[in-house]
Amino acid sequence: MSAVQLGATIARRYVLEAEEDYDLPGVRRFRARDTRLAATVSVDLITAQAPMAVLINASQARVVRDKRLTRVLASGTHVAADATHPFVVTERPAGVALDLLVGHVAMIPTVAAAVVGEAASALATAAQVGVHHGAIRAQALTVTTGGRVMLAGLGLDGELISQARQGHGRSERADAQALGVLFVEAVTGKDAADVVLEDLPEDLTPAALQLAQATLAGRGPTTLAAVTGALGHGNTAVLRAMAQEAPSLWWPDSTLLAPVVDVEAVEADEPEPADIALTEAEPTDAEPSDTEPTDAAVHHGADTHHGATASARPRTFFGAVDDLDEFRDIVAAQNVTRKPTRMERFLGRLHTLFPGSAPLARALESAHARAQRPAPLNAGPLVVGIMVTLVFVAAVVALSTIGTTVEPTYDRHNNPINTYPEYTYSPTPAPSGDGAEAGTA
Repeated sequence: MSAVQLGATIARRYVLEAEEDYDLPGVRRFRARDTRLAATVSVDLITAQAPMAVLINASQARVVRDKRLTRVLASGTHVAADATHPFVVTERPAGVALDLLVGHVAMIPTVAAAVVGEAASALATAAQVGVHHGAIRAQALTVTTGGRVMLAGLGLDGELISQARQGHGRSERADAQALGVLFVEAVTGKDAADVVLEDLPEDLTPAALQLAQATLAGRGPTTLAAVTGALGHGNTAVLRAMAQEAPSLWWPDSTLLAPVVDVEAVEADEPEPADIALTEAEPTDAEPSDTEPTDAAVHHGADTHHGATASARPRTFFGAVDDLDEFRDIVAAQNVTRKPTRMERFLGRLHTLFPGSAPLARALESAHARAQRPAPLNAGPLVVGIMVTLVFVAAVVALSTIGTTVEPTYDRHNNPINTYPEYTYSPTPAPSGDGAEAGTA
């Protein structure tokens, strides 16, 4: 992967600007510039043992249509220095990165419930088409300034963590239990492994308290419906107020950039992370203004971004895609029903067992391409439909004929004259001969 450097152009469109840290193994993450839409995106160069499996899962997740899920914009292989580098391009939401808060500050229960409940509702949409995340954590969640929870890594993080022999698999149960752990960490400000029942806040609703207690006891929720039933489906006003109170220190919107902060000046008066708690803000529909950042935001931003002094980058607006991208999404949605062939599944298992085999990787890529290649018109359903229509029409015509009385052009007393010649009897006897005379004698 050393051949791919900053400034390289991926897929003739995405220019790599800076390399970033990523909390999962098997990937190199870059901040990149989309030269077509003038937007900032994430480009992940896959270094996992079975990169084709990552690309296949990312392409399958691409067709899940929900604005709360960060979209996979492109995936494929980049050729550089006679080597192929699998890549996945995803959009980058603007807002509050949840990992800057969860585990550091104790969020009030209504805010934590809104975040986790909204994430569960988004995952339920993906679960309807059989796609699960498998790596739910605070790093995958962002709360936008418009009060929307954005979940990243669908189809990508789950495969990466599975190849690293981590996580608990990709299933609805695993996602639901991970959301329960995330809720406990959000309301306590501690790692879930260190939380005891006494650490749970007293103002939890009965349903939320039951979910938290079950999570601490190792009997967390097993379905996403159980999570949304206990925490709700999110509250836009509460989430918008949270975004206003804790300005983004991740990929900031130009309206949320905090002023330069003198870290040494505020260090003395800075409270400990365990003593910081988000206070409930009044819900408002007004757009966020240039306000001073909260102590929590300054404290946790100083460690990574020094008060968010990074230059502003335009946010990726939801649905800001051109006609070509929309067409690709439509094609991907049409192709999602094509299940992997037996050969593709067989090669996928072999590639997982022998990830270092380049011929197996090429064979798997070719098998996947063949399985997803649009085929000619399948005339079978069309012919069957036409035949069913013809049979129906014939049945209708036959029934209408049965009920119709046929009136002949003549009656039984006035039969038509026969057209064949009339028979004439001839009385002339047959000529006599020797045989007749002998008989007479």
